[in-house]
Amino acid sequence: QIGSLVGHIRRHDNLLKSDTVLEMGAGRATTGFAVSGVCAAEKQDKVKLVVVERGGARSKADSAARRIINSNATSENDPISTTTVGGDKEYFRGDGVDFHRIKCDLAHVSIPHAMAEVEGGVLLCQEVNTVDNTSNATGHKDEKRNVLVIAKHLCGAGTDLALKSI
Repeated sequence: QIGSLVGHIRRHDNLLKSDTVLEMGAGRATTGFAVSGVCAAEKQDKVKLVVVERGGARSKADSAARRIINSNATSENDPISTTTVGGDKEYFRGDGVDFHRIKCDLAHVSIPHAMAEVEGGVLLCQEVNTVDNTSNATGHKDEKRNVLVIAKHLCGAGTDLALKSI
């Protein structure tokens, strides 16, 4: 399933366009981690991963992801943090992912405010960025980012809540 999602995202050229991967209803966040790792390898740059989940995860996957992200290994020394295809091109860069988890029900989260907090006060949503040289309430210049929103296991009501929260 994850490979198919990555393939669809790649086919529509969204891997190179995305600065941030936002996974809604993330659970253990393995889908978001895989997509953002592939995105980081494609871009050869850091990609921010923000996952939103009500809670309930035991953080086992978070610990493993953080261990990979925080490793300062290169692709030659650590096959877990990077993976190459055909020996030439990196397919996955786990150390290129900047991971953030938001524990909140989709019914109660405001993605613009949550993303602003993740960014340290810089608002990211297009509605807020209507004028190029404006500053937000914290005095920071607003910055537009290309956010790729993914969700793998949302029911109809969860999908509605996710779309409303954005």
